[in-house]
Order: sequence, then structure tokens, then C-alpha cells
Amino acid sequence: MKKLSIRPLHGQELALLSQVELGDSQRNFLPSYLSDMPTSQIWGLWSGETLVGFLEVVGQPPLLWIARIGIDQRYQSLGYGGYLLSEVIDRLRRRARIRELRAAVHVQNLPAQHLFAKAGFMQLPFIEGEEELVFALSLR
Repeated sequence: MKKLSIRPLHGQELALLSQVELGDSQRNFLPSYLSDMPTSQIWGLWSGETLVGFLEVVGQPPLLWIARIGIDQRYQSLGYGGYLLSEVIDRLRRRARIRELRAAVHVQNLPAQHLFAKAGFMQLPFIEGEEELVFALSLR
């Protein structure tokens, strides 16, 4: 296995996101567009020189949201999603003004629910009629 690295994506690197081939299970739950919020930050997961995944964080301190997380289908079931999430959490935790990280997950997206629960996120009370569950993680 090649060495994994994580870093924010900027400028022309964002075009590489189109090369990440998501599996059906991810495409069904992720929007086909990136956030256009000026506070959006996209972290890339690299295996050597290949971009194999990404995680998009939006919002402003003290509360940030994970808008999207995706791993190329050729690299799924290898723990890469958990690794990416864990590393980004560690980096965000070092920023003094960020107190909480949240993620909205479709009620039928069981792999994402498991991913966030395994990373320590707690599910907030479910609102009847909604199609998303909200998970929260305190960073303080």
C-alpha cells in the first residue's frame, strides 16, 4: 500500500475531484456539485500521487459541517474513509475557534451513519418526516 497523505485542495487541484470514481452507494446520496460557500474547504486523500478521496467542510466557527465525503470505488472497504475523517477531525480540533463538527446523513445511508458513529459522532434527536439524520461531534 502506498503512503496516504491528506491536504487541502486549492485552485487547479479541485479539477482532480472529477477523477474520483464514486460507487453507486455514494453517488445516490451525494450531490453532484461542490458547495459554493466561500467558507468551504475541501481536503484531499492521496495515495502516492493519486487523489483517492475527499472531504468537504463548510460553515464558520464555532460550528462546521461535513458537506460531503467520498472515496474512489477502487479504494473503498480499505478504511480510507475512516482514516480521512479521523485526520481531518484531528486537524480541525487544533483550531481554537471550532467547537463542534456536524454531518447530515440520509436515513438510508447506513455506511455513512456507521462511519460517523465509529468516529465518535453522536446522533442528535431525529425529526419525524425528515430524510436526514444529524450527527454531532464536540471538538472541545
